[in-house]
Amino acid sequence: MLAIEYRHTVMLARTHGQWAEIESFGKRCLTWLVILREGLRNLEKAEENLKYSKLSGAIGNYQGITAEIEEEALRILGFQPYPGATQILPRELYAPLAQAVCQIVLSLNKIAIDIRLGARSGITILQEPFGKKQKGSSAMPHKKNTISCEKIEGLSRAATGYMNMLIRNVVTWEERAIEQSSVERIAWPDLFHVAIHAIKTMSKVLQGLTVYPDNMLKEINESCGCYAAGEAKEFLRHHGAEYGLGTEDAYRIVQLAAFNVFEPSEGAKRLRENPPASITEAQKMLLPLKKARKPISIQNIVANGELVVSDQLEANEETIREWNGILVKIFDKPEIRERWNQLFAFENLLKGENTLYKKILGA
Repeated sequence: MLAIEYRHTVMLARTHGQWAEIESFGKRCLTWLVILREGLRNLEKAEENLKYSKLSGAIGNYQGITAEIEEEALRILGFQPYPGATQILPRELYAPLAQAVCQIVLSLNKIAIDIRLGARSGITILQEPFGKKQKGSSAMPHKKNTISCEKIEGLSRAATGYMNMLIRNVVTWEERAIEQSSVERIAWPDLFHVAIHAIKTMSKVLQGLTVYPDNMLKEINESCGCYAAGEAKEFLRHHGAEYGLGTEDAYRIVQLAAFNVFEPSEGAKRLRENPPASITEAQKMLLPLKKARKPISIQNIVANGELVVSDQLEANEETIREWNGILVKIFDKPEIRERWNQLFAFENLLKGENTLYKKILGA
């Protein structure tokens, strides 16, 4: 099981597409598991409505048949009468089933999107199965296109379409009209075919999923300590109170440190201000930008009181000088510095995941 196998494989989580805090890839897999369990529960609830049928006459008021005959006949067939039916059973009974089946496909697509995002070029952290004779692109040999996960996106669109058709079948003219039948002959079998194909496809993807723990750690390194920014903010709020450092100051200090670590180099700044005038010039600029500088961290900037002005933020030199002075006082105590460093340790940040494993897997 992926959640167990990658219990201690640490990665950066993202919210709004931006780096957030760290998590284990195993925990990410747990989130996939719980949404599929939810889908199964909804399917089981919807199944309850399938126990009903009717033999109560052309408009449901027992003309030409008695309720006793209906009940006995349906008992033999394994059904129960549905009081209040018209010529047909109300489609409100079946709408939850369409929604439940569609939700499973949408949940599979949610997982597929996670994998697709992880497989993007740059620092690739996930990859769906790729055959040794497979071509990622007929035109570009370097590519590994996520075709199986992309297929699930298409299947989810189809499932949503069929679900919408079936939900609209709730509406009928008075006792009966034929529009439900013309839809249901197509939509019900196709919805289930789509769901089954999506399940089979995702099963193959997860069974052959390639995970790159090295790239996950590389991405954490490149976040320059920002994965612990929330903890850092609370630390400064608590320990800076005696020096007059408020909640807003604590937030702004960590924010400034984060902006400082990602400040572009002088060469990058010049390039942003003066875009290349020719393709030849762009080619010449490529080599200097390839020389990566060693990432620094908010962990060091804050603890050493090395904040500097950023033209992206409001804080001026005088305010930053005051902040740096307070930071030097806070971190002058070795025990405080030791606790600060512990904030950035994986063991500290991920200890809460044990609760999730106990609640979800009982392990």
